[in-house]
Amino acid sequence: MTVFSDADLAKKKQYIATLMNVATLFAELDIISTSEGKYIINKKWVTNPITDADVESYGVTAADVSNFFTLMTQFNRLMTNQTTTPLEGRKFADMVRSR
Repeated sequence: MTVFSDADLAKKKQYIATLMNVATLFAELDIISTSEGKYIINKKWVTNPITDADVESYGVTAADVSNFFTLMTQFNRLMTNQTTTPLEGRKFADMVRSR
């Protein structure tokens, strides 16, 4: 039996707590992005695209919204074991978050 020091055991417990928090965030993001994706499709944003004028008050462009929607779609595919397409997700998330 391996004996862990108190400090090592505390780090391991902290790591497990972090993993549990991340798993919760993933689950919440999956629920939100799925419902928001349905909302976007139901609003016909795919056939009647968002324009820059629609979102200028938020400090983002229509392309930013489109790219972020693509990121949300890929996340949903990942969470449901579907084929995903490589994309620069961090770039899209950082771009929208920083505006």
